[in-house]
Amino acid sequence: VTYISEDVISVVFEDHYYYGNIYEEYYDLRTRTINLEEGTVYEIKDIVNLDDEFMDAWYDSMQEEAPEIEVTDLLELDVFKRVFEGEFVEERYADAFFLKDGGLEIGLSYHYDEDSSVSRGWMTAPFTWEEIASYKTDSSIWNIVESND
Repeated sequence: VTYISEDVISVVFEDHYYYGNIYEEYYDLRTRTINLEEGTVYEIKDIVNLDDEFMDAWYDSMQEEAPEIEVTDLLELDVFKRVFEGEFVEERYADAFFLKDGGLEIGLSYHYDEDSSVSRGWMTAPFTWEEIASYKTDSSIWNIVESND
């Protein structure tokens, strides 16, 4: 549990699943942020505008957070955007975001074949409430977190 209030909970967990056949087992990090009153599961595309300005800010924050991470060099920004829109790109990239005290983190989890130098992991770019303010949508999540801080 990364964030909890009377109205919303944000959790991070590891998902074990098979994709394609019983021999292709995967372990990916997943996140869920849920409105406890309505049951709404918030998605990245619902809480921030995924325009070029946001994507550039996300990429800059990601580079600052983990400049050595190889995944940022493997994909174009439009692929990251597709992931943030909820697409499970190439059956290896899945969106991830979670709330935390003072802000949130937005990113993705990923896995590659055993032959790759990158096996599996996750990457998120941190944003404070102030840093994310200009990218917010009209999602109800913002009223909830703003009333709790």
